[in-house]
Amino acid sequence: MKALQIDFSGRSRLFALNAADPVCLIYVGLLVLGIALVGSGAAFAMRLNTQSSRLAKAIAQIESTTQRARDETAAQNSQLSTEETEAINAAVIQLNYPWLSLFKGLEEHAKPGISLISIETGAQRESAKIVVDAPGIDDALSYVQGLKVDPVFSSMSLVKQETVNLGNNVNVMRFTLEAPSSTSGRSTSRRGGS
Repeated sequence: MKALQIDFSGRSRLFALNAADPVCLIYVGLLVLGIALVGSGAAFAMRLNTQSSRLAKAIAQIESTTQRARDETAAQNSQLSTEETEAINAAVIQLNYPWLSLFKGLEEHAKPGISLISIETGAQRESAKIVVDAPGIDDALSYVQGLKVDPVFSSMSLVKQETVNLGNNVNVMRFTLEAPSSTSGRSTSRRGGS
């Protein structure tokens, strides 16, 4: 039998590379390239971390400046003058007036011979002034009594009546009614008239 020689030293082709061997050069080149990539990646991560912290500080500063500006603007806007407050309140009164109920009620109680001339409101009043023409006083009073049955017009009042000559010997009774808003709870205008 022939004796086998077993090398137990653990040297294999991988560990026994010659420096001039091309495989060895490739291994060394890959090792150097890997170290360079890890180093540049670490440097890039440190740069990103530095930029991120700078941006976070800048954002915090901008947010604090913006919040201060908002607070100052809110403080300036919260102090309205008396005129501005009155104008806002007048607009709210106009918006809250029950217009749909008023128009619906006038339409439901329309009578032949009765002419609706105008409906007036203003920022200074919580009521609507309704001007109507009727052929005679009896027709006018009948129309007013018919309107007063409706809950929308229950607190309506006759403000003025007059005889108007339309020409060609045609005279009509013109009467002015004031219908306060049912939400105002008052029977006359807020500022005492038109």
